[in-house]
Amino acid sequence: MPKYYCEYCNIYLKHSSPTGRKQHAHGRKHINNKIEYFTEFLINQQSLANQTQTTTQTNNLLNPGFFLKEQYTANNISQGVYQPPNFIPLPK
Repeated sequence: MPKYYCEYCNIYLKHSSPTGRKQHAHGRKHINNKIEYFTEFLINQQSLANQTQTTTQTNNLLNPGFFLKEQYTANNISQGVYQPPNFIPLPK
């Protein structure tokens, strides 16, 4: 069986069995890397939307672009600044 490559962590797993993959997916480093990956994706989407907005404003065209209300970073999300609707906190 070939080694499993995690695109979020940029590593090959030594234990590529389903249980090894599951254990890796629940790990702290993997979760933080995944948050960082999608945060960068949203920031890039917002910057592209802002660029298209400025170009469409100059051309007086309508823009159904994608906009974020706030800038979300991995630190904001991990500190609990961003909480999705219907968020139920875990007991400590």
